[in-house]
Amino acid sequence: MSSTLIVAHGDLDGITSAALLAEQLGIESEDLNVVFTQPFLVDKIVIPDEVEKVYVVDIAINNRDPAMTHKFIADLGSRLARWYDHHEGWSDGVDNRFIIKPVKANAILLSEFFDRRVTDAIVADTREGELSPTGQLIERAIKSDMSNDTIREWAVKLLMGDETYRAPLKAAEQAYQLVENETYRLSHGYMVDGNICYSPGDKNVGKVAYIDATESNHAYDLTQLLLAGQKLATFAVVKTLNPVTSEEMITVATKSKTNLVELFGLPSGAPFRVTLPVERLEEVLRKLEAV
Repeated sequence: MSSTLIVAHGDLDGITSAALLAEQLGIESEDLNVVFTQPFLVDKIVIPDEVEKVYVVDIAINNRDPAMTHKFIADLGSRLARWYDHHEGWSDGVDNRFIIKPVKANAILLSEFFDRRVTDAIVADTREGELSPTGQLIERAIKSDMSNDTIREWAVKLLMGDETYRAPLKAAEQAYQLVENETYRLSHGYMVDGNICYSPGDKNVGKVAYIDATESNHAYDLTQLLLAGQKLATFAVVKTLNPVTSEEMITVATKSKTNLVELFGLPSGAPFRVTLPVERLEEVLRKLEAV
């Protein structure tokens, strides 16, 4: 096992950041040691004793339990080499090992120039522009099975230049068609402003589009479902299940200038997309309607 471990968020930006960092560190594809997580699951990460240096990329501070993040940092101690992140909320408790800047994608922090990989990371995080064929391949492959970190590792290695992994990623991508079909089905069940169903063909007809997608048990593309909701209303709200813990959650997204982090009093997160515990659903809907 490599003495260096990279901890990364499991989306395209986190995957790209891991690839760029591995290149900077001179790590070869066959020696890559990477684990994927989310901000509210860092307490589940087990760092083997033989790991001497840990690098973290695209992991925000836990906006529901900041103490969890700080404990993770404390437990790493001197083994934490660098932590790169682009989300809000890092006002306290960091030192010069932390590279925190509010840029559009975390990959920007790890690249001296914008190659296609960095551009794809920006598109994936902002939903502005179009992904390259490789970016599309990776997005569709990882969304074919959100619980499969092996697919994410293949993607990191492909972005490091190892073309060996393009074929298995293409095989994973083929399974995405089922996910796409379920996303399309769900998108036609949005409730707009509480009581009327509209199809995604309607445009800007309301303030809040809401759907309970828990019945599908992760078999859909959450980002695409949110985008479908934003065609109907200013805010899209999806009730979903966390793919790791099966905990009920709600995700809110908007293309408006409303800062969702500030609106819901969160210590961190992306201003245009946040995830909250399901217990706050009524509060969320009330606040969005009042904007």
